[in-house]
Amino acid sequence: MRAAVYTGPEQLAVLDVATPACPAGGALLAVEACAVCGTDARIYRSGNRGITPPRIIGHEVVGRIIATDTAAAAVGQRVTVAPAVGCGACRQCAAGRPNRCADLRTIGYQWDGAFAEVLAIPAEAVRQGSLCPVPDALPAEQACLAEPLACCLNGQELVASGPGDRVVIAGAGPIGSLHARLAWSRGASQVILIETSAERRAQAERLGLGTVVADDSGVRDLTEGGADVAIVAASVPALYGAAPRWLAKGGRLSLFAGLPPSETLTPLPANQIHYDEITVVGAHGSSPAHNRTALALIVDGRLSVADLVTSIFPLEACVEAIRTTLAGQGVKNVVSLA
Repeated sequence: MRAAVYTGPEQLAVLDVATPACPAGGALLAVEACAVCGTDARIYRSGNRGITPPRIIGHEVVGRIIATDTAAAAVGQRVTVAPAVGCGACRQCAAGRPNRCADLRTIGYQWDGAFAEVLAIPAEAVRQGSLCPVPDALPAEQACLAEPLACCLNGQELVASGPGDRVVIAGAGPIGSLHARLAWSRGASQVILIETSAERRAQAERLGLGTVVADDSGVRDLTEGGADVAIVAASVPALYGAAPRWLAKGGRLSLFAGLPPSETLTPLPANQIHYDEITVVGAHGSSPAHNRTALALIVDGRLSVADLVTSIFPLEACVEAIRTTLAGQGVKNVVSLA
C-alpha cells in the first residue's frame, strides 16, 4: 500500500509499504480521507517525544471497514475513529475517559496512523468504542472534522459553555474556528476571536465566525465588562497570563492549547483568579462519546463544517498538505484517498 512515512523532522515521504494485517479483535479500514491536525504539522517540523520513527502519522480519519474478526465491528461499515486509547482497566477508562488514562496510547503516535491507504485499528480501540459509524451521505472531508470537533467539545463541556454566554477565543486557526462554531451551536450570545494574523482575521470574517479583533485591548468593552468563557486555542505562552483578564467575575477559562515541553513555568494572575472566582481548566483530546456527539452535530446540520475544509490534497501531496497547514493557510487541509 501507499503511505506517508515520517522518519524524522521535515522527513516525510509517500512510500510503498506492507499492508498491515488485521489485528486480532481489531479492524482494518480502507481510508477515505484524513485531515491534517496541527499536531501532525508540528510532528513533521520538530518531532514528538511520543513517536519513534519510522511512523505513519495522521489521526483525523474516516474510512470503511474491510476486515475484522469481532462482532463489535462490521465489514462494510463506514466509521470515524476516536484515536486516544487507554489501558481499559483504570478508573479513567472505566469512566469512559481514555484520554485521561496514565497509559494513554494514540493512533498516529504509538500506532501507525491514517495517511495511508489502509489503517489498522487495535483491539483496545474497538473494545473502548472508538469506531463511530458514519452515514454514507456525509462527505469524507467533513466526516474527518468530527475528531478535532470532539476535542473542542471536551474543552467546552469542561467550562460549561452554554446559552447566553459571551465567549472569547484566542486564535482563529482550525481549532479556534471550530470552537467558534461550537460556541454558537451551544447558544452563545457573543463570540469574539482574537487573531494577530491579518489573513486569518479576514478568513474568520468571511466565515462569519463572530467579531474578529487583532488584539485583546478592547475585549472587556466589547463584552460589557468581561466574558463568561475564554478559550486559549493558540500555543502562545503569553496568552495564559492574559486570558483571565478577559473574563468577568465568575468566568471560566479553558487552557485548550498545549505549550512546548520547554515551557515549564507560565505565570497566571493568581490574585485575580482568586478574588474573581475564575475557574481554570485544561483540556486534552476527547473520549469516544465526544466523537460520537461531534459527528452527530455535523450529520444533523447543527454545526456546519463544509466551508471549513479549504483544500483537499491527494496522498502523494501529503507533505504539501502539511506544509500548507504549517504556513497557516486555510482552515482545514484534508488528504483524500478516495
